[in-house]
Amino acid sequence: MSVASIGLVSSMMRFRFDVIEAQFCIMAICTVTSICGPEVWKNELFGIELKIHITALAAVAAVIALYSPLTVVFTGGVGKNGSTVADTSVLFPAVPLAAVVLPSVIIFCKSTSNAFLTHIVLYFIMFGIVSAKITCKLVIGHMTKSELQLSDSVFCGPLALFFNQYFDTAINEYPLLLICLVSDLIVCF
Repeated sequence: MSVASIGLVSSMMRFRFDVIEAQFCIMAICTVTSICGPEVWKNELFGIELKIHITALAAVAAVIALYSPLTVVFTGGVGKNGSTVADTSVLFPAVPLAAVVLPSVIIFCKSTSNAFLTHIVLYFIMFGIVSAKITCKLVIGHMTKSELQLSDSVFCGPLALFFNQYFDTAINEYPLLLICLVSDLIVCF
């Protein structure tokens, strides 16, 4: 998503080690976990658990990866008065990103039934679909040099999960997660 948002700001798509390569790293971590079990990350290397090494490596990589996009944001875009190619604020692409990431974290942390922890793959797929659609909108906004609409029907699933938790889990979270996943799939196709 960062590639698309920086493309909207700078009018140039920049692909580095943060798109496909990061996905391969995550797939490798998931593969090791599925083969060896989650206990493998409790093994120690130099007196520190492997999960701490992985987290520290990811944090360092994130800081390095954020340096270039942040310099583009703080120096301004290529549009009139330092705006984006669509003449919107250079900070605007952060709004769709926050609209995907913040609800996913809040919903996951506030779950009372641990349904999302038990069915983590379904949860990731649902929010992956939301993220993919918003990323496509950012790319289209870059290519067409047009403004992005913040409202999208793909947010109905996360909103349903959020309001279910707000009203003290009126509906069981697992069936609701399945319904939200199917509705997001229908919206995207």
